[in-house]
Amino acid sequence: MTEDLFHTGAEPLVDPAPDQSDVPWRRLAPGMLLVEPAREVIKFIPLLIALVFAGRAGGSGPPWGLIGTAAVVALGIIRWFTTRYRITPTVIEVRKGLLQRKHLTVPRDRVRTVDVSAHPLQRLLGLVKVQIGTGTSHHGAEPLALDGVPAPAATSLRAELLHHVKDPHTSHDQPAAAPVQDDGDVEPAATDGPAARDADPETELARLDPRWIAFAPATLSGVVTAAVLIGFGWRILNEAQLNPAQFSVIHEVLRHLRGTPLWLDILQGGIAVLIVVTLLSVAGYVLSFWGYRLTRHPGGTLGVSRGLLTTRFTSIEERRLRGLERSEPLLLRLVGGARLQVIATGLRHRGSDRGSALLVPPAPIRTVVDVEAEVLGSTEIGQAPLVQHGPAARRRRYTRALGLAALIVVALFGLSWWTGWPPFVASVSLGLLPLAALLARDRYRNLGHSVVQDRLITRVGSLVRRRAVLAVPGVIGLTMRQSMFQRRSGLITVTATTAAGAQQYAVPDVPVEAARALAVALLPECGSFMSAPSGELDSVLLRDASGVSRLPA
Repeated sequence: MTEDLFHTGAEPLVDPAPDQSDVPWRRLAPGMLLVEPAREVIKFIPLLIALVFAGRAGGSGPPWGLIGTAAVVALGIIRWFTTRYRITPTVIEVRKGLLQRKHLTVPRDRVRTVDVSAHPLQRLLGLVKVQIGTGTSHHGAEPLALDGVPAPAATSLRAELLHHVKDPHTSHDQPAAAPVQDDGDVEPAATDGPAARDADPETELARLDPRWIAFAPATLSGVVTAAVLIGFGWRILNEAQLNPAQFSVIHEVLRHLRGTPLWLDILQGGIAVLIVVTLLSVAGYVLSFWGYRLTRHPGGTLGVSRGLLTTRFTSIEERRLRGLERSEPLLLRLVGGARLQVIATGLRHRGSDRGSALLVPPAPIRTVVDVEAEVLGSTEIGQAPLVQHGPAARRRRYTRALGLAALIVVALFGLSWWTGWPPFVASVSLGLLPLAALLARDRYRNLGHSVVQDRLITRVGSLVRRRAVLAVPGVIGLTMRQSMFQRRSGLITVTATTAAGAQQYAVPDVPVEAARALAVALLPECGSFMSAPSGELDSVLLRDASGVSRLPA
């Protein structure tokens, strides 16, 4: 048996103070004895189906399907029995695992966000999952989650961790979260103390308008959903060794397609795909964002609640907020929509938890701009004009887009000549050239930057246009890079590094003199470095307590 120790703080891991040793360890709610096995069974459905069919093929052999299901259920039950947690005045600790023990410790003063979610089975049992963000960004960091806290206790727990509100009805060793004692009995959570009243005085900044659902098809989320469903279904059919054509519906569709012209098959297939993708996009939007509400708590936090079947509530400390990012995919932009995300420490922008950074779902651009102004406290930032990057940056976009399109056209004509395809097949590719020119034009129109009210504003992209607003005090370093082609054009890419969000926000193809001015605006201490000749601008500038140091790029 091994024991892995994990510590999310910058400070070294130390044993709890002697006066905290009497804080009892608690189990998760007993309802997780139903949730964990059900979750494991769903996770292993393809494997269990394979075991069922393997048992049938074996005739009188062992009932592998039943054995596999029992093993999966046992795994979920063991997970509940081996998980303990406790919350002391200074740290949050979680112990879990049987063969490989893990002990996760988070200092209370490093708590940045509290994310509360509940899937349908948890909601039925009155449970929630509380995930605590600490600002740790390294890839080996494991998030600290209490999966199975009674729902009434989650509100007081969130208030205690973020706003430092202590319910007087809760003793020092029994914090706001309702404890689950070793005998499995759940103590009732207090609801009449300050922790309960803490959730009342909130200001609503935005609420879901049912008309926003019309933006769902423009997000193309239905394409991803359809691909996942097709892949999952295909895997099950393979495991069960079934031929899709054996199903009567699919058989009739194939017979119909064989009796119609090819052009009509393509038209009908395209319409069917469009309808399916639209329906899946609308369904996904409703499931993800129904009940959306954005609030501001006087204690200094933003709260985002959303979800139809699986509900989610994310609390974000405003003092950890480093900026906002407005995202406008091409289709969403064409119909006048956008989405808004926060740039904050303690939130994951990758993997399955990236949705916790969402501030406004796909909505009208006017609504997104209004919320952005409300959160930032200024309307000028959202409407500030951006500095264009000049003719050299424009030429660079046309050169790259048209060069790539021309290369594809030449390759297709060569392939057509080699394989003997009809000439019109390759001729269609000539349409890429005007499309590439339009793309280059749009990319340059969207390119720009500015520094307004001590905030860096940068906008890039065409297929997905992103406009980021980053607080200058949150910039901890700059990376100045020039490729060979940029050096010939007198351009340079300036990348601002921060501890929040995606951690790096690039301002590409900036004229050299404008790059010097931008670097001084972001890191005023680096003025002496900016006197270097243009050929020596490639460097990394880091800010620390002693000032700004320069490293080779």
